[in-house]
Amino acid sequence: MKLAVWIIAVALIAASTQAHAQDRVGQGQPSAGGQALGDTLSLLYVVSGVRDNGAAAFAGTATTIHCTNASTVTESLQIIFRQDNGTIAGNSTFIAASAHTLTASTHDTNAYTEFALNTGIINSGVAFIFATTQFMFCTAMTIDASAAVPTGVSLHMVRFSPVAGTSE
Repeated sequence: MKLAVWIIAVALIAASTQAHAQDRVGQGQPSAGGQALGDTLSLLYVVSGVRDNGAAAFAGTATTIHCTNASTVTESLQIIFRQDNGTIAGNSTFIAASAHTLTASTHDTNAYTEFALNTGIINSGVAFIFATTQFMFCTAMTIDASAAVPTGVSLHMVRFSPVAGTSE
């Protein structure tokens, strides 16, 4: 009798797990066959108000961008910083493993361990963020690069290609 109860319990658990996995695909979750490293980069965000005062590393004002890969696979991420006149000040492509957060700044800051693009002076600039997945989520801020605790201003980001059913 106990064996029959255990067999039924295992069968119910297996059935519910399969149903849940089917629901996730219907909710737009990335799959192993989805976009991945090497696929085409698509525009995700435009960030206005980028600023760097041209100071040395760990000094002055810098703009910092954090992006987290919520995809189930490794993805590519590209950040392009432009001057107010459109001239490219910095352009780098990064590899972001699944569930990892990448931080990039216009120059080194004390608040974060980041990739520094060393853009030089940017006044009223813009950043374009591209990725090989729509499951990349980012924030941006202009901060005091000398401060160990982030002190600054959050920048407004315009999202392109949003994940269905979400709002940022």
